[in-house]
Amino acid sequence: WLENHTRIRHVFIPVGAGWLNLQEGWWRIFRKAALAGRSFAGPPEVEHAPRLATAQLNTRTRPWVW
Repeated sequence: WLENHTRIRHVFIPVGAGWLNLQEGWWRIFRKAALAGRSFAGPPEVEHAPRLATAQLNTRTRPWVW
């Protein structure tokens, strides 16, 4: 597929350089807000936690500044 789509290049991120991937920073913040220090009794609670964390994080959105 990559050979047929020359505009797309596969680039490896060096080990220990997760900060180069924008998703890593977001995932760290989200994981801390939704999952850190929690235990869940069942699937409904597991489903509710990310929804609640997303709603809370969306209330204080702002551009990402490096």
